[in-house]
Amino acid sequence: MRAAPDETPRPLALITGASGGIGAAFAKLLAAEGFDLLLVARRRSALNEVAADCQVKGAAVQSVVCDLTDPASGALLEAAVRSEGRLLNLLVNNAGYGLMTPVGSAGLEEELGIVDLNVRAVMELSLRFLPDLRQTGGGLINLSSLVAFRPLPYFSAYSASKAYVQTFSELLGRELAHEGVRVLALCPGYTKTGFQQRAGADVGAADRYVPKHSPERVARDGWRAYQRGRRVKIVGLGNWTMARFGFLVAPFVGFAARKAYAHVKRLQVKGEDHER
Repeated sequence: MRAAPDETPRPLALITGASGGIGAAFAKLLAAEGFDLLLVARRRSALNEVAADCQVKGAAVQSVVCDLTDPASGALLEAAVRSEGRLLNLLVNNAGYGLMTPVGSAGLEEELGIVDLNVRAVMELSLRFLPDLRQTGGGLINLSSLVAFRPLPYFSAYSASKAYVQTFSELLGRELAHEGVRVLALCPGYTKTGFQQRAGADVGAADRYVPKHSPERVARDGWRAYQRGRRVKIVGLGNWTMARFGFLVAPFVGFAARKAYAHVKRLQVKGEDHER
């Protein structure tokens, strides 16, 4: 990935969760914007497909397959950047997951995994690469969520983790503004990715009634907001309204979350009966 001695190197971006969804959309967008990329995910085959698409756009790409819930992953990614002999210009902390389940019913390991990936990994990578970003005048884009403003029942661990990301990102942005380092908390709402299936929340009603956007829209809006020096970007007018005035419909949101969870459980029971 190194540039030839007589060439000005392209800026370097590290994107976690880059094998699909918003992470893949960011990878393709930044490749077209002139970045070289270090892409991180657990799924090698999907990651290689995204890397190939980015290389077509002119980006030099290094793919790193690792699980960010592993405490050793931060050092591994720092070593991967150092192996290029370059400094990082942009960090996109996109990887994350949630579970639609009552508190304590998913198992301790799964619940703690949400904290490890959505909170600890975001904070560790942000701090590990902060010296690079100070030197390059770069920045961070941290994936928050609409639930950072309007937490959902049955998504308690996920909602709490995104509230952490939101607060951490906003305050980090304020502290670093005078140093020329930009920090954006990017807050999408319902985005059609693999998140819903992983969370056990792939309910048809959401497709009909909930404001939703494509991963490409989220990445595009986030990149524009970052370039403009924004610290928070809520994607979509409907989501912005919900974030700012959702207290007016909070009882309905709780009711809807309970109905959605009940619907998911019915689907699971039907699936088990069919298998038997």
